[in-house]
Amino acid sequence: MRRVSIFLLVFASGLAALSWEVLWQHYAALALGVSALGTALTLAITMGGMTLGALWASRRLERTPAQRPFRGYALCELVIGLSGLLMPQGFALLEHWDTQWYMAYPLLTTVMHSVGIALLLGLPTMAMGATIPLLGLVARQRNLSLASVYATNTAGAALGCLFIAFWLIPALGIYLTIQLVALINIAVCGLAWVVRPPKDVTTVEHVPPTAEESRLDWARRGLWIAAVTGFATFALEVAWFRSLRSAFQSTTDTFAIILAAVLIALAIGGRLATWIHKRGYRMPLFLALGGVGILLATPAIERFDLIEGMGTYWEILGKWALVSFVAMAPPILLLGTALPWLLEHGSTPRQWGRLYAVNTAGAIAGSL
Repeated sequence: MRRVSIFLLVFASGLAALSWEVLWQHYAALALGVSALGTALTLAITMGGMTLGALWASRRLERTPAQRPFRGYALCELVIGLSGLLMPQGFALLEHWDTQWYMAYPLLTTVMHSVGIALLLGLPTMAMGATIPLLGLVARQRNLSLASVYATNTAGAALGCLFIAFWLIPALGIYLTIQLVALINIAVCGLAWVVRPPKDVTTVEHVPPTAEESRLDWARRGLWIAAVTGFATFALEVAWFRSLRSAFQSTTDTFAIILAAVLIALAIGGRLATWIHKRGYRMPLFLALGGVGILLATPAIERFDLIEGMGTYWEILGKWALVSFVAMAPPILLLGTALPWLLEHGSTPRQWGRLYAVNTAGAIAGSL
């Protein structure tokens, strides 16, 4: 039951995290205007904050090992929730400052935008990134698969994307949605704080790597694989979004559909990585198949405009979601096995933090 409770808390945490990203994008558009630059800045700063958070937490945990890492995870959730409650006031202030900056220093507007969003999102995004090394310690203490924990968190993010875009905001409005998502973070914090560690945490050791795993060069190959797959996944997301946007004629619905399809595929890829790890299969084969899948999927995605758009709103939406998932999921799923597979092979917070950091840094570059 304790293992089940951990997976449920991690799932709820992922659901809230993606909900915050949707809300941040909404408020950034209101404060700075709807533009590709504003979207790119918000996404880059969000991923950049997560990168810094993962690196900071990995270094901190390497120097000072945590006997109860789930309490550190609880504090991160509390920071995210409280920051979210202050988000409307923060973006209102940013909107006011934006007007003043533009009148006084029009050439520095983009720089000011970046600084303003970084100040608002820096703390909660760093807290999100810091959860990965902490979850690594939780998984090691309880003999859990870190790849499975990561996949569960990603599955929660996929549900959060659909939940907030198609139900929560239309039903409750922005302000009640913010309060509900913050409540999820605070509830996860409270429950994670009281979860007891194993009776004898000092006896829980990491399973020694096999001979093949020992040959993995973490300073080069592992980090390069994490960076390149992060780059490819987000570059594909942006490129395919352009095709889907022209076919479906709806920016909000298209973004939610493609993000959910990508996240569901990544969650399945995380579970597949556990299976690959247990059976000793080699990762290059799955990455090569992912590349072939990209070449096969892209021509089909470019002709989604031929899909008939007849029926009710939900019928059309379901048709879009189904064809998008069928086309995009296989290659993204195969690419998505890389990071969880690498995390599963890691054994220290420093390795987990660096892998996640370079993956998010690659995602920033790919999206831009």
